[in-house]
Amino acid sequence: MTKKAVLIGVNRYRIPGNDLRGCVPDVKNMANLLQRQYEFESGDISLITDFDATKEAIQSAVTGLIREARRGCRPHPRCHRARSTRDRSSARARHRRAEPLGSTP
Repeated sequence: MTKKAVLIGVNRYRIPGNDLRGCVPDVKNMANLLQRQYEFESGDISLITDFDATKEAIQSAVTGLIREARRGCRPHPRCHRARSTRDRSSARARHRRAEPLGSTP
């Protein structure tokens, strides 16, 4: 399964005096981390920085990310499995044992 990421960092703002210093280096470092530690391909990481981080660019990147995810979506079986009868009954028992708010022991 292909892994994808959209990373956005804005150091430069159109309003004078509001510029930052660490946001763009942070997203570049995050991109490197994703490649080294999590085996992302460089082409699967979208970096949007500074004046390129417009509403339209961000929406387009996120929409593309969602579109790709839907196309290749494979739900993890453990996340989507039905709970067994035993799991449901033990959950009910835990719920019955919980004391109501404001009660005194």
